[in-house]
Amino acid sequence: MGFLENAGKTIGALARAIGDYEAARQQAEYLLTMSEDQAKLRLHEKARQDQDSVILLSRALKEIARSNSGDRADLAARLALFADGLV
Repeated sequence: MGFLENAGKTIGALARAIGDYEAARQQAEYLLTMSEDQAKLRLHEKARQDQDSVILLSRALKEIARSNSGDRADLAARLALFADGLV
């Protein structure tokens, strides 16, 4: 029974992590709709509240930067670097 309990806890933790990353991805997409200054201000405010969420946002922004091109990719990369500097 211990193995099944541990497996259940592990699956639950994985599901939460995936949910957290998806939420960070959506927030990163939202940040890209703002001006760079506004987005940096939001990241700064977020870092004061919860640094773990900023780490996830940075990862999501890096993924967006890799999978896009042009201005959107440049902005995502700059915001990811800024977020990295906050944590």
